[in-house]
Amino acid sequence: MLPSRSEGHIDGGQMNTRSFDMKEMDTGRGLEFLTVGEAAQLIHVSESTVRNWINDGLLRCMRHGRVIRILKDDLLSFFFEVS
Repeated sequence: MLPSRSEGHIDGGQMNTRSFDMKEMDTGRGLEFLTVGEAAQLIHVSESTVRNWINDGLLRCMRHGRVIRILKDDLLSFFFEVS
């Protein structure tokens, strides 16, 4: 079962944040970034749910201005941890 907004945060109330340099996306490290819509489609939830997880600090993301990208590995780790 996935956590609701009222259930708090994973890892004792703290979620590690990850900061990305935009250059890191093109280093050939095999990192795959997803939009909010792509992430929602991949795990069959709404975009609002993904945005809520991000805003609640449950799901890591990279922000560059208004652009949000989610590392696919982070999404899958989060999803399988809470399901």
